[in-house]
Amino acid sequence: MILMPDRLLNLKFTYDGLVKTGIPLVGFNGTNLYAGGAVDDIGIYYFIPKFATFFNLPFDQAVSLFYGGILLCSFFIASAAAWFFLKSRLAKIYAMFCFLVLTILPWKFGDNYTFLSTTTLVTVPVFLAAYDRLKNMRWMGGILFMLGVVLSLGNFLRSHAGTGALIFIFVLVFFHKEWDLKRKTLFLIILGLGMACPKIYFQHLIKSRNQFLKENVAGYTPVPARHPLWHSVYLGLGFLNNEYVREGIDDYAFQKARSVKPEVILYSHEYESILRNEVFKIIKSHPYFFMRTIFTKLGVLFMYFLLIANIGFYFAIRLPKPREFDFAYLGGMAAHAAIGLAVTPYHFYVLGFLAFSALFGIHSVDFFISSKRDVFNLS
Repeated sequence: MILMPDRLLNLKFTYDGLVKTGIPLVGFNGTNLYAGGAVDDIGIYYFIPKFATFFNLPFDQAVSLFYGGILLCSFFIASAAAWFFLKSRLAKIYAMFCFLVLTILPWKFGDNYTFLSTTTLVTVPVFLAAYDRLKNMRWMGGILFMLGVVLSLGNFLRSHAGTGALIFIFVLVFFHKEWDLKRKTLFLIILGLGMACPKIYFQHLIKSRNQFLKENVAGYTPVPARHPLWHSVYLGLGFLNNEYVREGIDDYAFQKARSVKPEVILYSHEYESILRNEVFKIIKSHPYFFMRTIFTKLGVLFMYFLLIANIGFYFAIRLPKPREFDFAYLGGMAAHAAIGLAVTPYHFYVLGFLAFSALFGIHSVDFFISSKRDVFNLS
């Protein structure tokens, strides 16, 4: 598993901080204590140091085992669930091949973006397996609660990793033909309660971390525990070579913000506000450049869709699935495509989009084969 050097270094400092203080999410760079993972996806800064210390593992080994374990678990869970909800044996084999590709690809290139695909693969096939087969409403409620927990954890491991799957589940619950409005509302509330549990826990962790640093670090000021948005959107304008945003690297965004206000604190609300203004300034002044960038990114995403959905796209045109499924897949793909459009459509950045494209293709292949088989059996 390859991690970006800055992320790996900060992760190591957060591990050192846990060893030194016993407090999660506290970083220690050899000299000072600070808020570990404050402006990144905070989940790995909690789970990996905890995983390493709990099992007494060397840090590097813990990183590899954590990511490798998540990838293997997602592969086996998705494969087992697909075996239940797919009807055609050929589609089941095709699904396992796709899931294997979506396991190898993140391991080779994924970094923290791995969780964009693993969150999708763990939740969507499981929900589909339960969607029409589970008649016991208590079991369905329990599964939705657990899926909510997984979606929320995915969002902490990688920003918006669970958003596409959440939209997918919401659409299918809303359009379920046998559930009345009361039951649909109850299921969505249960899903929301599941998502709330990790959020409440992480808020408690962050509050405890900040209190510890206030007591032990002179002049400590809490920093926003969130992934920067406009920093990434601004750099996304550098996808094509241009004279407005010349390089899609963090340092260029830092330089731009400091050129507006030299004393700005990186990743602060003020920093984000400066870059947001720069983004809209470029869009307003150079709309043709902006549209050219967006349509180029759309072209890349469509190419990925054709490659990953593959023959499933052809089958979906030949024999469309029930509309609620197409709406659900479209919503999930759109959520992850938005990340690629706003920032960059490089393959590792849109792993969630690739996962949804594969699931769309798998479902379309299965629906086509099983429908044709039923027609032949009737005749």
